[in-house]
Amino acid sequence: MLYRAFLLLLISTYNVHGFISCSRISKTTSTTLQSDLFADVTPQQPSKIIEEKIHLDINGKEISVGSLIAIASTSNPIKAHSVPPIMYGQFDPTSHEFIPQDKSTMTRATSCLVLPVGLRGEVTKIYNTNEWDRTHPILVNFKAGEESSFNLLKAFSLHVDANEVEVL
Repeated sequence: MLYRAFLLLLISTYNVHGFISCSRISKTTSTTLQSDLFADVTPQQPSKIIEEKIHLDINGKEISVGSLIAIASTSNPIKAHSVPPIMYGQFDPTSHEFIPQDKSTMTRATSCLVLPVGLRGEVTKIYNTNEWDRTHPILVNFKAGEESSFNLLKAFSLHVDANEVEVL
């Protein structure tokens, strides 16, 4: 009896009714405890509505999920470090041929794929920057063998910022 009183005190104090599983208290008793004890105690908090930020590309067009985008010309080249090692390298700007990274001179700074201007991908997710702290809130999926002038060896996804892409 003392054990049951202790559990009731613990349940009412810390609101841990789903955490405690004990064979001495039957399921009907715990269900009754949940409905009787916490009906008036648990406050209903209004849901917090956070407006989503609208992301615009470098030309002022809205970026949305499913949009076809291309890598825009920026002052610094965009590097993708989250690609397989077979894709480390860059594309020749004139012939669009892939130039693999020389393994003998590879460093952390060069262990990446330098994204060429004009590489196309599809937006798969946009994070709400008012709710989440994302420096690159747009997730883009680049597919291998797409109809593009650049022939990717493998598909990969990359987070980018709105000022790094343009909507096609």
